[in-house]
Amino acid sequence: MPVLRAPTLSLRIQTDRLSFSYPTTQQTVILGFVSNSFSTIGVDVFDYSLNVGSDGTIFIHEGVTTLTSFGTAVSTDVFKISREGSQIKYYKNGTVIRTTTANAALQLWAKVILRDNGQTTPTVTASFDAQLIITQRSPAQ
Repeated sequence: MPVLRAPTLSLRIQTDRLSFSYPTTQQTVILGFVSNSFSTIGVDVFDYSLNVGSDGTIFIHEGVTTLTSFGTAVSTDVFKISREGSQIKYYKNGTVIRTTTANAALQLWAKVILRDNGQTTPTVTASFDAQLIITQRSPAQ
């Protein structure tokens, strides 16, 4: 007689979003995702990150690669980095400024580095959409 097994449940993150409003210059804000070295400090541990320097210069870090020429931030700008399926998207004021491909199965954690130089710390918002997947295993043989 076959033994019935309970269904397998898994939670798959479909979309991860991190965003912040850039309040002022004199601050550095680095916002992104890491897959390991979570306790290590520095931009080189980010798999994907958006960096606004203290002079307002906007950088994107992908692993050890630094990409520039994304302009300069002003105090009303809102930035977002989002994993959407197999893509990482970087936004400035709701407009995508870069899209890159990522492994959708890679487990990523949110990470933020703030260097405020005595300024008001920006508000950082995180949201995560998930999909519960239920699969039925075949009976034991």
